[in-house]
Amino acid sequence: MALRDQQKMFLQILMNHRSMGEEELKQFYKKLFGEDRSLENMADDIEEMNEAIHSLHHKIEKVRCEMTGRPFYIYYSKHDKNFGSIDKLFTPAEKNLIAHLIQEIVDSETGILDYDSVQRLSFKVLMNNGKQLDTVELVKKLLDNHLLARTDDELLHLSALGLKELEPYLRATFDDIQECHLCNSIIVHGVTCQSCTDCKLHKHCLKDYTKNRRAQYAMCPKCDKEF
Repeated sequence: MALRDQQKMFLQILMNHRSMGEEELKQFYKKLFGEDRSLENMADDIEEMNEAIHSLHHKIEKVRCEMTGRPFYIYYSKHDKNFGSIDKLFTPAEKNLIAHLIQEIVDSETGILDYDSVQRLSFKVLMNNGKQLDTVELVKKLLDNHLLARTDDELLHLSALGLKELEPYLRATFDDIQECHLCNSIIVHGVTCQSCTDCKLHKHCLKDYTKNRRAQYAMCPKCDKEF
């Protein structure tokens, strides 16, 4: 499918940024397309772009940050296995430390990591293989590539893009990785039903589910007891 010039420019911006907040992207769309297209047309244009890049195994997808619920549009490769773009962007020594960071995030109860933990992991990796890394620079690189995100309290977590791109690696590495019972996406940070204990949900999914049911309080979609 041949894309129009405006669609090509829009696609190029997404390819360069790889992750953009929904409101930011809408503002860019309005600026680029002007009066030619309304925001209601953005989904149709993105669908046409996805058809154009399908043969490359690339995709534009709307996802939500599991920590904040904020919607993002991401551009990623469905063809990448294991570490996705991390394989291309980072050195073997950096990837070794990143694997430890991911392990720590997934194994935590909160899905977040502080900078002190990053430093401790870096020291552990140094003791194991003798490779000293600039952890501040590595974290900055992960943030700049939208693979990690940072909370207002300067805590680190997997971003919306990071979770999506690392999905093959997470599924292959962690046998007990869970899915949100409502959206079926991989979940690291979420809430667990205290009644049936094996139903874990994103906070934003639970909020939307409760709102749609017009319930006074949150109910578990699996056991139908109060969450």
